Amino acid sequence: MGSLTVTAYAPVLRFGESDPYTESLADAAGRAAEGDLLVAMVGDDIVGTVTVGRRGTSYAEVAGDDELEVRMLAVAPTAQRLGIGRALMTEVLSMAEVEGVATIVLSVIDTNTGAAAFYRSLGYQRLPERDWVPVPHVNLEVWIRQVVPRS
Repeated sequence: MGSLTVTAYAPVLRFGESDPYTESLADAAGRAAEGDLLVAMVGDDIVGTVTVGRRGTSYAEVAGDDELEVRMLAVAPTAQRLGIGRALMTEVLSMAEVEGVATIVLSVIDTNTGAAAFYRSLGYQRLPERDWVPVPHVNLEVWIRQVVPRS
């Protein structure tokens, strides 16, 4: 799962293999231990993953109170455009609805216009006042989606 995430991020990564962020992408076990690691499979093949972090964990960098944070959505290049990312994000929304969380939040690097368009198509909206720069020259845009809790 970690190598899938690194491979999926390769076109937009600005770092090398020994960079801490690349190491974090590769650490699926760490993400599963500290957050929720959702996996999409086709047959016996893992074709996508997404990490859901909660405030107070290392996988929730921008989540506030009553928010879930989406991290590291990745779909294998061979499975892209098959609805895998949409299915994973639908599951995140279901989790938030069941848990009664008010908002889902995520960050997108400003150069990844494809990801921004994808999240916009899912109903996410930009929240520029929460944009942030984790390291020089890496500008992250914050996107949010309000959640209607299930009753």
